[in-house]
Amino acid sequence: MTAAARRIGILGGTFDPIHRGHVDIGDAAQAALDLPEVQIITSHVPPHRPPPEASSYHRFAMVALTTIDRPTWRASDVELRHETPSYTSRTLRELHGRGYEPIELCFVIGADAFADIASWRDYPDILQAAHFVVVSRPRFPAAALVERLPHLADRMVQRPGDPPPPRMFHPRRSAAGWRRARRSTGWCRPACSNTLNSTDFTGRRRRSGAPRMRARARRQAGCMAKTEKRRKPTRLPAQIERAIDAAEDKKAIDLVVLDLRKAAGFTDFFVIASGANARQVRAIADAVMETIAAGDRAKPAHVEGYDRSEWILIDYFDFIVHVFAPETRAFYGLERLWGNAERIDVASGR
Repeated sequence: MTAAARRIGILGGTFDPIHRGHVDIGDAAQAALDLPEVQIITSHVPPHRPPPEASSYHRFAMVALTTIDRPTWRASDVELRHETPSYTSRTLRELHGRGYEPIELCFVIGADAFADIASWRDYPDILQAAHFVVVSRPRFPAAALVERLPHLADRMVQRPGDPPPPRMFHPRRSAAGWRRARRSTGWCRPACSNTLNSTDFTGRRRRSGAPRMRARARRQAGCMAKTEKRRKPTRLPAQIERAIDAAEDKKAIDLVVLDLRKAAGFTDFFVIASGANARQVRAIADAVMETIAAGDRAKPAHVEGYDRSEWILIDYFDFIVHVFAPETRAFYGLERLWGNAERIDVASGR
């Protein structure tokens, strides 16, 4: 396979939440550079900004939903597998370890973020790890980088047919050498500037209903495989059994356990259940926490969503309990998003 065929775009971010501005940047880069694939990488612990309000699980779910209608986009959990800060240099090294050469990686970034590249970990060596494809942002055109970063001006490459100045940073070659080597590289024109806020984005998706899962969408995030098949019974840990007992005592609906030990690095199991209304959702969550506290004297690392009771997330590190309202569960579709995980029949797994 040629380097051009293996080239991938990389769009990383906190995505708290992902919105139209992020999507526009990815679309602009993919169209300008004819990228066969774009990987959307959700950071777990962003090193350059305050901690996000939403958990990494919520943010990854929103990213995965965004990729559904884009068959060449992939939601990646490569940074969610680490508890340490999500440094881009480490992520690029992991991609190198998977067989990608620096010349095959196009790291898509806004001009405002690239202006601070000198503050990034492993600078300037990080510039050798990938192309950095810079997209103009509202009130920060990529043209400003020539003056802002004059020491990098000789590495900026203009895409043929586009107006100056150049905006692409090649990992090794000079600008002239890169122009001779490849015609398809270059900078991206400004993306659409109508960035929507989180309410606009999630509201539009909610009003439209849960997106239909097309066959091609099963490829997204490497976790859209079939979930219907049952495998040999798996013996569940005692704490999970107690969580299941507590949920069943409160008449939980559609109780499911997903074995993520081969599918994710941040936890081993998901326990997923639904309550018919907010009151039942809270009752199930309370029962789970009280039962585990009584039997194991264990408290969750954190609990999210209790006040609204549409999706209560209870994190015990080794497993995570998700208690949903029915509409919210259908909207996020965790069973579909983590379709490569083993789905355990609760009766046979106990």
